[in-house]
Amino acid sequence: MSVSVSWRGDVLLMSVFGEIDLVTATQLSDSITAALGNDPRGFVVDLSGVHFLASAGMSVLMDAAEHAGRSGTRYAVVAYGAATARPMALVGVGDVLPVFDRVDDAVAACRV
Repeated sequence: MSVSVSWRGDVLLMSVFGEIDLVTATQLSDSITAALGNDPRGFVVDLSGVHFLASAGMSVLMDAAEHAGRSGTRYAVVAYGAATARPMALVGVGDVLPVFDRVDDAVAACRV
């Protein structure tokens, strides 16, 4: 798994690539914590480049939402397709997190 971080105005966009499983979930968590340390107004995790998302990864995304909420940062996830959106829908993550099909929509939702 790898991540890349960029800014879209005052929204921090973290693009994730590869597999998010029990082994890589800690790396994702550490990357998210570091990114949120930059105090962005909005934070988007883009899973478009992820081809496997395990429950450990979904837990990290849920924890990130709590962390962002405590700091007043708007938060959204980009997920679509069988590898990411489907498992999130099956376990109900999409009912709790703001999940979008497109990065531009997620970034717009995170802007104040």
